This record gives sequence, C-alpha cells and structure tokens, in this order.
Amino acid sequence: MKEDKINKNYLQIYGLYKLNKIEGSKKFEKVCFDLKDSLIKKGHSCGNNFEFKSDNFGPRDPGLSKANIKFEMMGVLEIKKELDKKSTCYQIKEKGKLWINSLTKFYRRTIPKFEEIHNIINSSLEENEYLSGTQITKKDNIQKAKKKLWDKKV
Repeated sequence: MKEDKINKNYLQIYGLYKLNKIEGSKKFEKVCFDLKDSLIKKGHSCGNNFEFKSDNFGPRDPGLSKANIKFEMMGVLEIKKELDKKSTCYQIKEKGKLWINSLTKFYRRTIPKFEEIHNIINSSLEENEYLSGTQITKKDNIQKAKKKLWDKKV
C-alpha cells in the first residue's frame, strides 16, 4: 500500500490521540497545517492529503467538520463548546483511541515507511503540544505559507 493512502481523518484524529485534547479551532488548524508541512518537507506524499485554504482547514475544513460531527456521533471524539469560553475543545474518547490504535497497526503492516512517517507526525505534534494557536501561527513555515497565500505577512 502506498503512503498516500493514509487518510487525512486519521492524521487529524491522531493529533487528538497524541495530545489527548486540543483547545481552540485555531490551534487545531495550525497543528494540522504544521503536521502537513512536516510530512511534505520530509518527502512524504501523505502530507498532500490535507488541502489548505484559509479558514477552511483542520477543523474548519467542511469535509473534516462533517467528519468531526460523525466522529462525535460515533463516540470517537467530543467537541465541547461552552458558552462562557470563546474556544472549542476537541477531545478524543476511548473509542477514538481504539480506532487510532487499530489503524496505526494496519498502516504499520501495509505502508513500508510508516515508522518514519509516524515519527515525523509525533515530532510535529510534540513540538506544538504546549503552544497556543497564535504561537504556532508565528512559526516561520506558517508565516511563509500565509505570505505565499496573501503575498504579505499577516
């Protein structure tokens, strides 16, 4: 099996698996973008499974948003939007952890370079674990992508 068969939903939910929860759509979006960027920079085509569009990426990607709602209904993750808080909290549930573990085992058996990919994914997530969405946004690779997208620094 080719590595580009690694599903973007797996990559997104794996982020929740590794971090247990992510506070805020902005952080979730930037974590997904940085993960995509890390995979592409290291030459892995599965990073191309994420298509970036401003305000339409990560949890705001219509496909992933619909998937998130389905995943929540299936008991894979929980999306908490509290009235007194501005941000949304995304948290993996036990069923989601089992799903990720099963897919990880499957990918290990079917994708020859999966261990290398898995290490890149883990490194990217660990690097961003304690950063806010705003702090991640200030990283050079994200600023370069924004500049390329809008031809200016934002």
